[in-house]
Amino acid sequence: MIKHLTYIQTRFDELRKLASDGARLIRTTRSGLPGYSSEDLKALQVAVARNLCLPESTLATHPEAWTAIDRIVTTGEIAIQCLRDTLRDQSESHLDERIDTLSSLVEQFQLLDERLQDFPAEFSEQVIDTQLQELRDHLKAFRNRATAELGLLSAERDIFRKRPTPPPTPPSPARKFIKTLYHGQLIGEPRLADLATQTWLVDIRSPLTQQVVATFHEKPQGVWVERVRTPTPSTTPVDLQARIADGQALLDQLPAFLDRASTRARLPERTPFGIERLYHQHASRLEHAIAAVENALTQSNVADTPAASEVRTALSQAAKDLYQRANQYVLGALKQHPPTVAGVEWLKNHDAITIKKTINRRRLKSPTPDYLDEYTLSDRQTQAVLWYAHFHYSTDWTPAKAYLSARLKTPAERSLGAAADTPKGLTNAQKVAFYRSEISLRQAQALFFENPKTRSGI
Repeated sequence: MIKHLTYIQTRFDELRKLASDGARLIRTTRSGLPGYSSEDLKALQVAVARNLCLPESTLATHPEAWTAIDRIVTTGEIAIQCLRDTLRDQSESHLDERIDTLSSLVEQFQLLDERLQDFPAEFSEQVIDTQLQELRDHLKAFRNRATAELGLLSAERDIFRKRPTPPPTPPSPARKFIKTLYHGQLIGEPRLADLATQTWLVDIRSPLTQQVVATFHEKPQGVWVERVRTPTPSTTPVDLQARIADGQALLDQLPAFLDRASTRARLPERTPFGIERLYHQHASRLEHAIAAVENALTQSNVADTPAASEVRTALSQAAKDLYQRANQYVLGALKQHPPTVAGVEWLKNHDAITIKKTINRRRLKSPTPDYLDEYTLSDRQTQAVLWYAHFHYSTDWTPAKAYLSARLKTPAERSLGAAADTPKGLTNAQKVAFYRSEISLRQAQALFFENPKTRSGI
């Protein structure tokens, strides 16, 4: 018995030593690892997905598939980093910008999901479906996070606007909110070297590597576009006939693309700007094919050939047609979807709507003082009312910018009165539409307060 107990004690001591050594190994190993948070790891899963959605063997056989997935993932990285930076910014003075950015990111993540849905249609034989679905799931989680935060900040803004005096203006932020041409509203890091001259460049960095994912520069009218490095011209001789054949192949494939785009456009869950991007992306391919033919002509020291001229003309007309189709689709689709400020801005920029102030500080029945300004947004061609913009004020004399709340409403919502001014009782999708219909001060000044056509009632 004693010998048996001694054996058990010996084994126990050995196990305890192994456990101690294992714990020491874990501590040593952990200390040598980067300090990644759970949010970092989620972002990392998206970043590495660019190498998992396609078989390695297709690197040489289908480089265009790798380029396409890389662009999607890079756009996802930009959106994720901007979401993280927006969540990190807690200042009340940037509340409008944070809400606008979150609203834009909700749409950007949806557009990314649509692009991933479209990806297998072009590369069906190369895609690894399970990995592509995992990527979609990761991006959907970020979209849900943006949606949840959007609701919280919307409620916070309601409280903020009802305060008697605003807080003092803080110093210039370390990060800058920018409105981009193709990525919605983002937040990035201004180049410190450019602060003195105000020649703005804004970088978006990866939180994992601190490398610049994208750089944006400002164009006229406050719109920012991504800086794209011009590739070094290739010294390899270009085959003119091959470039002409590539252009003709795109023309031959165009009917199939138009069928796919038309089918996707009819899906109720597809967003207007997602379909617009689909058309624009294909038009860009046609334009690149034109440039390739022209470059081949230049390298061959040939002014032009009948075959080159014919394919360039056909490609140019096809690209123009795609842009027109995109505009026609977006024009119709925006009128069928819940109103957003981004949609109103698109319609205004395309001269498709009129905005007229129809109510000026009408006193509403309410337990607290409530005065309404109403703007009617109508179809320019048919004069049919599309939406209303409602601004609520505490008095009848405060300036236009001092509103308590403002949002776009459908005619049906307008008929509900005050019942339409709360997200209570709405489904998740309806809540997202409610929050995205709200109007920030910058948007109000651009579309309503500072709009000459609005003031004249045109």
